[in-house]
Amino acid sequence: MISDYFKMFRPFTLVAVALGSFSAGLIAMHDTNNFSLQNFLILALVMFIMAVTNASGNVINELFDKDIDRISKPYRPYVSGKVSFENANTFAVMLFGLGIVLAFLINVYFGILVAIIQFFAWNYSAPPLRFKKRFVWGNLAIATPRGALGVFAAYVALSTHISWAIVILSSALAFYVFFGNTTKDFFDYEADKLNGIRNFVTVFGIKRSALLSIAGFYIPFVFFNLGVFLHLLPKDMLFMNILLPVSIYETYFLVKDPLHKTKTENSLAWTVFYLEMGAITLLYSVLYILENFI
Repeated sequence: MISDYFKMFRPFTLVAVALGSFSAGLIAMHDTNNFSLQNFLILALVMFIMAVTNASGNVINELFDKDIDRISKPYRPYVSGKVSFENANTFAVMLFGLGIVLAFLINVYFGILVAIIQFFAWNYSAPPLRFKKRFVWGNLAIATPRGALGVFAAYVALSTHISWAIVILSSALAFYVFFGNTTKDFFDYEADKLNGIRNFVTVFGIKRSALLSIAGFYIPFVFFNLGVFLHLLPKDMLFMNILLPVSIYETYFLVKDPLHKTKTENSLAWTVFYLEMGAITLLYSVLYILENFI
Protein backbone atom coordinates (compact mmCIF):
# COMPACT_ATOMS: atom_id res chain seq x y z
CA MET A 1 0.00 0.00 0.00
CA ILE A 2 1.04 3.60 -0.60
CA SER A 3 0.88 4.31 3.14
CA ASP A 4 3.56 1.67 3.77
CA TYR A 5 5.97 3.36 1.36
CA PHE A 6 5.19 6.67 3.01
CA LYS A 7 6.08 5.19 6.40
CA MET A 8 9.41 4.05 4.97
CA PHE A 9 10.16 7.71 4.20
CA ARG A 10 10.05 8.41 7.98
CA PRO A 11 8.38 11.79 7.38
CA PHE A 12 9.16 13.15 10.84
CA THR A 13 12.88 13.20 10.00
CA LEU A 14 12.18 15.10 6.77
CA VAL A 15 10.65 18.11 8.54
CA ALA A 16 14.07 19.31 9.73
CA VAL A 17 15.50 18.65 6.25
CA ALA A 18 12.78 20.76 4.61
CA LEU A 19 13.17 23.56 7.16
CA GLY A 20 16.93 23.52 6.68
CA SER A 21 16.57 23.83 2.91
CA PHE A 22 13.99 26.60 3.26
CA SER A 23 16.18 28.51 5.72
CA ALA A 24 19.29 28.20 3.56
CA GLY A 25 17.28 29.45 0.59
CA LEU A 26 16.17 32.53 2.53
CA ILE A 27 19.79 33.24 3.45
CA ALA A 28 20.80 32.94 -0.22
CA MET A 29 18.01 35.30 -1.28
CA HIS A 30 19.10 37.82 1.34
CA ASP A 31 22.74 37.61 0.22
CA THR A 32 21.76 38.19 -3.43
CA ASN A 33 19.00 40.66 -2.50
CA ASN A 34 16.60 38.71 -4.68
CA PHE A 35 13.32 37.61 -3.11
CA SER A 36 11.62 37.11 -6.46
CA LEU A 37 8.75 34.71 -7.12
CA GLN A 38 11.07 32.73 -9.40
CA ASN A 39 13.52 32.18 -6.55
CA PHE A 40 10.75 31.01 -4.24
CA LEU A 41 9.62 28.53 -6.89
CA ILE A 42 13.19 27.26 -7.24
CA LEU A 43 13.39 26.99 -3.46
CA ALA A 44 10.21 24.91 -3.39
CA LEU A 45 11.81 22.54 -5.90
CA VAL A 46 15.01 22.43 -3.85
CA MET A 47 13.04 21.48 -0.74
CA PHE A 48 11.36 18.70 -2.72
CA ILE A 49 14.70 17.41 -4.01
CA MET A 50 16.29 17.38 -0.57
CA ALA A 51 13.27 15.70 1.01
CA VAL A 52 13.12 13.04 -1.72
CA THR A 53 16.86 12.38 -1.44
CA ASN A 54 16.73 11.90 2.32
CA ALA A 55 13.51 9.87 2.09
CA SER A 56 15.20 7.55 -0.41
CA GLY A 57 18.10 7.12 2.00
CA ASN A 58 15.61 6.11 4.70
CA VAL A 59 14.10 3.49 2.39
CA ILE A 60 17.55 2.04 1.63
CA ASN A 61 18.31 2.00 5.35
CA GLU A 62 15.19 -0.05 6.05
CA LEU A 63 16.00 -2.52 3.29
CA PHE A 64 19.51 -3.28 4.52
CA ASP A 65 18.72 -3.09 8.24
CA LYS A 66 16.25 -5.97 8.13
CA ASP A 67 18.15 -8.12 10.63
CA ILE A 68 18.38 -5.19 13.04
CA ASP A 69 14.77 -4.10 12.63
CA ARG A 70 13.55 -7.66 13.14
CA ILE A 71 14.76 -7.29 16.73
CA SER A 72 14.22 -3.62 17.59
CA LYS A 73 11.59 -2.37 15.12
CA PRO A 74 9.63 -5.40 13.79
CA TYR A 75 6.64 -3.22 12.86
CA ARG A 76 8.41 -1.46 10.00
CA PRO A 77 6.86 -2.09 6.54
CA TYR A 78 9.71 -4.08 4.97
CA VAL A 79 10.63 -6.34 7.88
CA SER A 80 6.94 -7.04 8.55
CA GLY A 81 6.48 -8.19 4.95
CA LYS A 82 4.17 -5.39 3.81
CA VAL A 83 6.64 -4.21 1.15
CA SER A 84 8.94 -6.36 -1.01
CA PHE A 85 12.67 -5.70 -1.40
CA GLU A 86 12.41 -5.45 -5.19
CA ASN A 87 9.60 -2.89 -5.17
CA ALA A 88 11.07 -0.74 -2.43
CA ASN A 89 14.57 -0.83 -3.92
CA THR A 90 13.27 0.11 -7.37
CA PHE A 91 11.23 2.92 -5.84
CA ALA A 92 14.25 4.28 -3.96
CA VAL A 93 16.46 4.17 -7.07
CA MET A 94 13.81 6.01 -9.07
CA LEU A 95 13.57 8.71 -6.40
CA PHE A 96 17.35 9.06 -6.29
CA GLY A 97 17.37 9.41 -10.08
CA LEU A 98 14.58 11.98 -10.04
CA GLY A 99 16.40 14.00 -7.39
CA ILE A 100 19.74 14.10 -9.22
CA VAL A 101 18.18 15.00 -12.60
CA LEU A 102 16.16 17.85 -11.10
CA ALA A 103 19.21 19.06 -9.14
CA PHE A 104 21.38 19.39 -12.25
CA LEU A 105 18.55 21.22 -14.01
CA ILE A 106 18.79 23.93 -11.34
CA ASN A 107 22.57 24.31 -11.66
CA VAL A 108 25.64 22.13 -11.91
CA TYR A 109 27.01 23.05 -8.46
CA PHE A 110 23.78 22.05 -6.77
CA GLY A 111 23.73 18.86 -8.83
CA ILE A 112 27.24 17.88 -7.72
CA LEU A 113 26.42 18.51 -4.06
CA VAL A 114 23.20 16.48 -4.29
CA ALA A 115 25.20 13.65 -5.90
CA ILE A 116 27.59 13.69 -2.92
CA ILE A 117 24.65 13.73 -0.49
CA GLN A 118 23.10 10.78 -2.32
CA PHE A 119 26.41 8.90 -2.16
CA PHE A 120 26.43 9.12 1.64
CA ALA A 121 22.68 8.53 1.96
CA TRP A 122 22.99 5.28 -0.03
CA ASN A 123 26.26 3.98 1.36
CA TYR A 124 25.40 4.66 4.98
CA SER A 125 23.30 1.50 4.86
CA ALA A 126 24.02 -0.39 1.64
CA PRO A 127 26.94 -2.80 1.16
CA PRO A 128 29.74 -3.00 0.37
CA LEU A 129 30.66 0.26 2.10
CA ARG A 130 27.84 0.25 4.68
CA PHE A 131 29.34 3.13 6.65
CA LYS A 132 27.15 2.50 9.69
CA LYS A 133 29.31 -0.54 10.49
CA ARG A 134 32.50 1.52 10.42
CA PHE A 135 32.32 3.47 13.68
CA VAL A 136 33.06 7.20 13.08
CA TRP A 137 32.31 6.85 9.37
CA GLY A 138 28.69 6.16 10.24
CA ASN A 139 28.33 9.48 12.05
CA LEU A 140 30.10 11.28 9.22
CA ALA A 141 27.81 9.67 6.66
CA ILE A 142 24.81 11.13 8.51
CA ALA A 143 26.34 14.50 9.39
CA THR A 144 27.28 15.13 5.76
CA PRO A 145 23.88 14.87 4.03
CA ARG A 146 21.68 16.00 6.94
CA GLY A 147 24.09 18.46 8.49
CA ALA A 148 26.78 20.29 6.57
CA LEU A 149 25.91 19.72 2.92
CA GLY A 150 22.15 19.72 3.38
CA VAL A 151 21.84 23.45 3.98
CA PHE A 152 24.93 24.32 1.94
CA ALA A 153 23.53 22.64 -1.17
CA ALA A 154 20.19 24.44 -0.82
CA TYR A 155 22.08 27.74 -0.58
CA VAL A 156 24.17 27.02 -3.68
CA ALA A 157 21.01 26.32 -5.65
CA LEU A 158 20.17 30.01 -5.35
CA SER A 159 23.53 31.71 -4.90
CA THR A 160 27.12 30.94 -5.85
CA HIS A 161 28.34 33.80 -3.66
CA ILE A 162 29.29 31.96 -0.49
CA SER A 163 28.77 34.06 2.65
CA TRP A 164 30.03 33.49 6.16
CA ALA A 165 26.44 33.05 7.28
CA ILE A 166 25.97 29.78 5.37
CA VAL A 167 29.49 28.54 6.17
CA ILE A 168 28.88 29.00 9.90
CA LEU A 169 25.42 27.41 9.77
CA SER A 170 26.72 24.42 7.78
CA SER A 171 29.64 23.92 10.15
CA ALA A 172 27.41 24.19 13.23
CA LEU A 173 24.93 21.65 11.87
CA ALA A 174 27.74 19.26 10.92
CA PHE A 175 28.79 18.98 14.56
CA TYR A 176 25.20 19.04 15.78
CA VAL A 177 24.24 16.03 13.66
CA PHE A 178 27.57 14.22 14.08
CA PHE A 179 27.14 13.99 17.85
CA GLY A 180 23.41 14.42 18.33
CA ASN A 181 22.29 11.77 15.86
CA THR A 182 23.75 9.15 18.21
CA THR A 183 20.43 9.40 20.09
CA LYS A 184 18.79 7.30 17.34
CA ASP A 185 20.97 4.31 18.23
CA PHE A 186 19.95 3.87 21.87
CA PHE A 187 17.02 1.54 21.18
CA ASP A 188 19.03 -0.42 18.60
CA TYR A 189 21.88 -1.17 21.00
CA GLU A 190 21.33 -4.91 21.36
CA ALA A 191 20.33 -5.46 17.73
CA ASP A 192 23.27 -3.41 16.42
CA LYS A 193 25.73 -5.29 18.59
CA LEU A 194 24.42 -8.67 17.44
CA ASN A 195 24.81 -7.57 13.82
CA GLY A 196 28.35 -6.22 14.10
CA ILE A 197 27.48 -2.53 13.94
CA ARG A 198 30.18 -0.29 15.43
CA ASN A 199 28.90 3.10 16.53
CA PHE A 200 29.27 5.26 19.63
CA VAL A 201 26.55 3.31 21.45
CA THR A 202 27.88 -0.19 20.76
CA VAL A 203 31.49 0.85 21.42
CA PHE A 204 31.04 3.07 24.50
CA GLY A 205 27.66 1.93 25.83
CA ILE A 206 24.42 3.86 26.15
CA LYS A 207 25.31 6.07 29.13
CA ARG A 208 28.73 7.17 27.91
CA SER A 209 27.54 7.75 24.34
CA ALA A 210 24.61 9.77 25.71
CA LEU A 211 27.08 12.05 27.48
CA LEU A 212 29.12 12.28 24.28
CA SER A 213 26.09 13.26 22.22
CA ILE A 214 25.41 16.17 24.59
CA ALA A 215 28.35 18.02 23.01
CA GLY A 216 26.41 18.27 19.77
CA PHE A 217 23.64 20.28 21.39
CA TYR A 218 25.98 23.09 22.48
CA ILE A 219 28.65 23.30 19.75
CA PRO A 220 26.32 25.21 17.34
CA PHE A 221 25.95 28.00 19.89
CA VAL A 222 29.73 28.26 20.12
CA PHE A 223 29.79 28.81 16.35
CA PHE A 224 27.01 31.41 16.46
CA ASN A 225 28.47 33.43 19.32
CA LEU A 226 31.98 33.20 17.90
CA GLY A 227 30.62 34.40 14.54
CA VAL A 228 29.21 37.51 16.21
CA PHE A 229 32.39 38.07 18.24
CA LEU A 230 34.52 37.92 15.08
CA HIS A 231 32.06 40.22 13.25
CA LEU A 232 31.22 37.52 10.73
CA LEU A 233 27.56 37.55 11.75
CA PRO A 234 25.32 40.46 12.73
CA LYS A 235 24.83 41.09 16.47
CA ASP A 236 21.19 40.07 16.17
CA MET A 237 22.38 36.47 15.85
CA LEU A 238 23.00 36.50 19.59
CA PHE A 239 19.25 35.85 19.84
CA MET A 240 20.08 32.29 18.76
CA ASN A 241 20.89 31.72 22.42
CA ILE A 242 17.18 31.65 23.24
CA LEU A 243 17.26 28.02 22.04
CA LEU A 244 19.84 27.04 24.65
CA PRO A 245 17.12 25.96 27.13
CA VAL A 246 16.10 23.29 24.62
CA SER A 247 19.62 21.88 24.72
CA ILE A 248 19.58 22.03 28.51
CA TYR A 249 16.23 20.18 28.53
CA GLU A 250 17.69 17.52 26.27
CA THR A 251 20.79 17.24 28.44
CA TYR A 252 18.58 16.60 31.47
CA PHE A 253 16.86 13.65 29.82
CA LEU A 254 20.07 12.26 28.35
CA VAL A 255 21.61 12.19 31.82
CA LYS A 256 18.48 11.02 33.63
CA ASP A 257 17.00 8.53 31.16
CA PRO A 258 18.42 8.30 27.61
CA LEU A 259 15.88 5.57 26.81
CA HIS A 260 12.85 7.71 27.65
CA LYS A 261 10.42 6.96 24.80
CA THR A 262 7.86 9.14 23.02
CA LYS A 263 5.09 8.51 20.49
CA THR A 264 7.70 8.59 17.75
CA GLU A 265 9.60 5.36 17.11
CA ASN A 266 12.62 6.52 19.04
CA SER A 267 13.77 8.23 22.24
CA LEU A 268 12.68 11.62 23.53
CA ALA A 269 16.24 12.86 23.00
CA TRP A 270 16.09 11.85 19.34
CA THR A 271 12.72 13.57 18.90
CA VAL A 272 13.95 16.81 20.47
CA PHE A 273 17.14 16.53 18.42
CA TYR A 274 15.17 16.82 15.18
CA LEU A 275 12.81 19.49 16.51
CA GLU A 276 15.69 21.65 17.72
CA MET A 277 17.51 21.19 14.43
CA GLY A 278 14.53 22.59 12.56
CA ALA A 279 14.19 25.43 15.05
CA ILE A 280 17.89 26.33 14.77
CA THR A 281 17.84 26.63 10.99
CA LEU A 282 14.57 28.57 10.87
CA LEU A 283 15.45 31.05 13.62
CA TYR A 284 18.93 31.52 12.16
CA SER A 285 17.56 32.50 8.76
CA VAL A 286 14.88 34.79 10.20
CA LEU A 287 17.38 36.66 12.39
CA TYR A 288 19.78 36.94 9.47
CA ILE A 289 17.35 38.40 6.97
CA LEU A 290 15.84 40.74 9.59
CA GLU A 291 19.23 42.03 10.75
CA ASN A 292 18.36 45.60 9.84
CA PHE A 293 14.98 45.53 11.55
CA ILE A 294 15.76 44.12 14.99
